[in-house]
Amino acid sequence: MSTANDDKQDTVSLEPQERIPDDVDVRCEGGNPLNVADFQHRHDTEFGQQKQAFQRIPVEELERYKNQFVVSLNGRVVDHDEDLSTLTNRFFAGSGDIAVYITRIGEPIQITLRTSRTRS
Repeated sequence: MSTANDDKQDTVSLEPQERIPDDVDVRCEGGNPLNVADFQHRHDTEFGQQKQAFQRIPVEELERYKNQFVVSLNGRVVDHDEDLSTLTNRFFAGSGDIAVYITRIGEPIQITLRTSRTRS
């Protein structure tokens, strides 16, 4: 979580996996209070519904997307790409902030992180 302060208000930025802290007074753009628990529940529920709808897609239909990332909306693959960043940027630029399920079809990706070690 990171915070910024302008003359009028504090702005809190959360990573996608972070939850909004319960003690934060969250307000919509018009200044109306936002019930954080209701917002988080609605988000979790919508995501869960999208994931369940994806899981009902027959495996045979997903085979053509092997080794690609897919966006599933209401149980249909609506976009796909080999690059996750390209896919998410393209999809959300055209569709706005909607609940979808995004996953990779096929073998898991292996990521190797190389770090330099400093020795004293």
